[in-house]
Amino acid sequence: MARSKDRREFVQLSAATAVATAAIISSPAVIRKAWAATPIRVGHLNTFSGAGASLGEQGGWGLKAAVDRINKAGGINGRMIEVIQRDDTFKPATAVREAEKMILQDKIDVLTGVSSSGICVQLAPLMERHQTLFVLGTGCETTNLTGGKVEKCPKHVFRPYNSTKSQAIAMAPWAIANGIKSATALYLDFAWGQSVAFDFADEFKRLGGKWIEPVAAPLSTTDYLPYVSRINQDADALLFGVFGGHAIKSLLAAHDAGVTKNMKFFGPASVSDTNTVEQQGKSAIGGFYLHRYPAVVELKGTPFDDAANHKFRAEVLAQSKGVLPSGFTQAQFTGMNLIKQALTAVKFEDKKADTPRMIEWLEGSGGTTEFGPGRMLKQGDDFPQGDVYLRSTDHQGFTNHYMATVDDNLGFRIVGDRVDMKTTLYPSKFDSC
Repeated sequence: MARSKDRREFVQLSAATAVATAAIISSPAVIRKAWAATPIRVGHLNTFSGAGASLGEQGGWGLKAAVDRINKAGGINGRMIEVIQRDDTFKPATAVREAEKMILQDKIDVLTGVSSSGICVQLAPLMERHQTLFVLGTGCETTNLTGGKVEKCPKHVFRPYNSTKSQAIAMAPWAIANGIKSATALYLDFAWGQSVAFDFADEFKRLGGKWIEPVAAPLSTTDYLPYVSRINQDADALLFGVFGGHAIKSLLAAHDAGVTKNMKFFGPASVSDTNTVEQQGKSAIGGFYLHRYPAVVELKGTPFDDAANHKFRAEVLAQSKGVLPSGFTQAQFTGMNLIKQALTAVKFEDKKADTPRMIEWLEGSGGTTEFGPGRMLKQGDDFPQGDVYLRSTDHQGFTNHYMATVDDNLGFRIVGDRVDMKTTLYPSKFDSC
């Protein structure tokens, strides 16, 4: 009898304990604690091997600096950021496969990164299909992401920095003002290189310049001398549309052939930046390169001599082992901080429920700015480069630009005045997104 009674009491106690335990586990406080322990997963897809590896590396420094700062400050709504990183090998098919793995297997909440324009245009429909937010960072500046040939606004894709169209609008007046009456180009024959050459051509011709037939080089090019020999030197100036290893080889070939001794030469930042200038050496001296964030040796006396930029530079240098941050580093830092602000604004909990709310916030929540509908991101710790206008109708960003040249010590120096973002605005292809 005693033993039976003991057993009944044990069963009753066990049941009571189970109920109490269940109540504790299901209590709001415990649920909040468990939820807070779950990290927000950010996918970082970039090029870490092949022709664009140096760009992916530079973007990675910006991402790491931003994420470290966020996590050291306690994360977002108490949740840490976890980065899932994959190499796209600069190949669109690989990029699509790796992005889909991150979405389906790694369960990422948002995607960032990408250096190649050929890749980002392939990822846009994938992000739509999987209802995953994609905030660009590093590269991908082709017009054919947020306009150009694209027929539908990329609802889940945002680019918080310039396109090649904005670069062209900035470079063409500079060319005219510097006595360039005719120009040609040597460009890489894929989405980005084509956009660099022909967006510039459109603007240059609109301002009265003469455009001379350019030379296109395949992405597989290793020897640039045959292409350099085809450049029409009757033109006053040569526009380069190259990057990474291609920028090194093409500038060296043009210098050795005497082409850049006889012609003015210029291009976007990728033509000569921190990842190429040392190997380009003398071939980069004398050229002009349009940067959104020039890697000047000293911040003092530049538009970036403020607390936000000194802080940003120190944090990047800790990641890069002394390599100065470039526009690719800045773009990825900007992209991650834009993600941070969107996650914070909607008090992010669930990807399915909160992604549409983040898109609405990024679009400006129905508000407008001095430039039109969208969201204005103000210069400061999150955006040290300067204000960024993110347009709601096509998800295109606009930033300030600076023309820079390379001195005899292979350092970058800003020349002329800042090219204000408002001068690089162009009409959106879409009325809404």
